[in-house]
Amino acid sequence: MATSRLSPLRSLHHGSALGRITRRIGLAALLVTALFTLSQCRQVGDRLNGIDLSPLKNSVAKCIDKCQKAADQEMRMEDRFHASRVSACGGNAGCLAAEEARHTAAVQDIENRRQACIDNCHAQGGGGDS
Repeated sequence: MATSRLSPLRSLHHGSALGRITRRIGLAALLVTALFTLSQCRQVGDRLNGIDLSPLKNSVAKCIDKCQKAADQEMRMEDRFHASRVSACGGNAGCLAAEEARHTAAVQDIENRRQACIDNCHAQGGGGDS
């Protein structure tokens, strides 16, 4: 009789070992499946949830380019104007000092406007005729 009583316990113990092995195999299969599935992922670029951000980047870049070109043109005009004013000073030290101060202020103003224009490109998302 003792043997018949142990027989259900052995089968219960044996069933739990088999259950643990089955769970481990299932878990391993799940991990392998997840590994293969996730390895197929690709990096999300500028397009997320159907929104393409590249036109925004392009418009900001175009806006900045406009700012740079406008400031460069102003700088060339200022340099020509400065050269003509220096020439008009005829070597007069006071005139040359005043012109140098005026030119330095004008260059700083151009640089400040260039930076403000670029900042506006970022703030507006490139949407400006700056």
